[in-house]
Amino acid sequence: MPIIASGQNSPGMIRSFWKISWPEKKWVITHPFISSKAFRSAKDARQLAQKLLNDSLLDADPDGGQIDAFRHAYWMASLSQKICWKKAVKLGEAHEKGNFRNFKKGRREELYQADSLGSVMDLKNNLAGAAIGCRNREISSDSLKIVILDEIQNGNMYVLLKDRSGRFLDCNHQVLDTASFIGIWKIPKCLVASDKGRIP
Repeated sequence: MPIIASGQNSPGMIRSFWKISWPEKKWVITHPFISSKAFRSAKDARQLAQKLLNDSLLDADPDGGQIDAFRHAYWMASLSQKICWKKAVKLGEAHEKGNFRNFKKGRREELYQADSLGSVMDLKNNLAGAAIGCRNREISSDSLKIVILDEIQNGNMYVLLKDRSGRFLDCNHQVLDTASFIGIWKIPKCLVASDKGRIP
């Protein structure tokens, strides 16, 4: 998830601008007056997701799990409360385009290698989050968090299938040797409802 900045914002936000991908920079350049709102929404989503790692509400999995789904959905929901949801979704799409460009250059998204199905998962959760934000423009951040947690726990978002040990599975429930897919974009992971992400 990007940290957005514009030239009219704080030094930290300006520094962040130079760290994001070109597709995200293009979004910022064409939306200079709302980029600070995108920055704050991204920051809030990261902080909330980090806090959720320490409780039992979700699966504590930031790579294709419920925490990952929450981070993207909350980011888009929070931003869609403040700006047009279509502009928010376009930013999410720019972020995923940036991930693909970085993948082709051998760079990781934070600690994890981006891949095709992970990108699909993020885009779907972005759309779900944007819809939640549009329907709930007046609710508080705490209430928004609860709505998104409920949606995840009720299976209305998306995660990648794993076993109880956290290993990725294909849709036949076979363990994937992720080491053999280094440098490969299309990995046969399995996208499932957000309440079905773990099997024994």
